[in-house]
Amino acid sequence: MPKAQGLRRSVLAFGIAVALVVSPFVPSRRLRADAPALGRIAFPTSGSPSAQPPFIHGVLLLHSFEYDDAIQAFREAERIDPSFAMAYWGEAMCDNQPLWFHEDLAKARDALTRLRAARAARRVTAREDGYVDAIERLFGAGDKPARDRAYAVRMGELSRAYPADDEAAAFYALALLATIPPARPDPTVSLRAGAIASAILKRNPRHPGAAHYALHAYDDGRHAAMGLTAARIYARIAPASSHARHMPSHVFLPLGLWDEAAATGSGAMARHPRSRISIACPGCSTNTCSKGSLRRRASCSTPSAGRWRRPPGPRRTRTSRARSAAASRRSR
Repeated sequence: MPKAQGLRRSVLAFGIAVALVVSPFVPSRRLRADAPALGRIAFPTSGSPSAQPPFIHGVLLLHSFEYDDAIQAFREAERIDPSFAMAYWGEAMCDNQPLWFHEDLAKARDALTRLRAARAARRVTAREDGYVDAIERLFGAGDKPARDRAYAVRMGELSRAYPADDEAAAFYALALLATIPPARPDPTVSLRAGAIASAILKRNPRHPGAAHYALHAYDDGRHAAMGLTAARIYARIAPASSHARHMPSHVFLPLGLWDEAAATGSGAMARHPRSRISIACPGCSTNTCSKGSLRRRASCSTPSAGRWRRPPGPRRTRTSRARSAAASRRSR
C-alpha cells in the first residue's frame, strides 16, 4: 500500500470511526474574548452594566466546562467592578468541576473571601443571596459528598423560589448530577436532572447548560434517545467550545448515528488540536474500526456496559503515536 494512501485511510478511520474523548485536565486553547458562539442566557445581576458582558461570557463558558477561560472572564468582570459579588461567585464555581470529580478547595475559598468583601461593600438582591448561600455550602465544612448534597438542596430551593430563573434551574440540574457517586449510576437522580435541563431547553433552545447537562443526564447507554434533541442542538449553539462539539457523540454513538458522531468528533478535534486524546470504537476495545465496519459489526453497535470506554493500556502521547506510525511505515 502506498504510504500516502495508507496515511489517508488512517486519518479517515481516525476521524469518522471513533469516539473522541478530550482530557478535562488539559487547558483549552484561549477562546476569543468576543467569541459569540457559546449560546445565549439571561442572568441579571446587581453588577455594573459595564461588568455584565464579561460576567455573562464567563457563565456561558462555565456551562460548557471551559473553566480556564471562564475564570479569565470572571476576573475581567471583577476588574471592571471590584464590588461585583456574583463575579467572585463565578470564579469560585470554576474551582468545582463536579462531573470530572475535581475540586480546588483552597482557590474556591479564596474567591469566596473576596466575594464576602464585595458583598459587604454593596448589597445584592435576595435572589443573588440565594446563589451566594448555595456556594457557601458547596465550599463549607464537611466532606465533598456531604457538601455536594447540601449545595444541591439549596439550589433546588432557589430554583423553586425563582421559577423563571433558568440559571438557577440549570445549576440545580448539574448539582443533582454531582451527587451521583462515581461508577454508581442512579437513574432516578439523573433522569430528574435531565428533565429539568430539557425543560429549560424548550424555553430557551440556545441555553448551553441545558443542552450540556441533558446530555450528561442521558449518557448511560439506555436513555440516549432522550438526549437526541440536546445532542443536535449543543454543538450548533456553542461551536466555540471544544467540549460542546465533543459531547453530542455521547448520544450519537449509542444510537448508531455514525455520520453525526463523526462530524461532531472531528469538529471537537479541530477546536482542540493540542489536547491529549484517546479513542475507542463503541462496543469493542479496538481503535481501528472503519466507518463501514462499525455499521456491519454487531459488536460495534452495542455499548459496552452502557458507556463508551477508553481503550485499555496507558494513554498514548503525540510522540508515542508518531513513533508507532514511523515503525509501521518501516515494516511495510
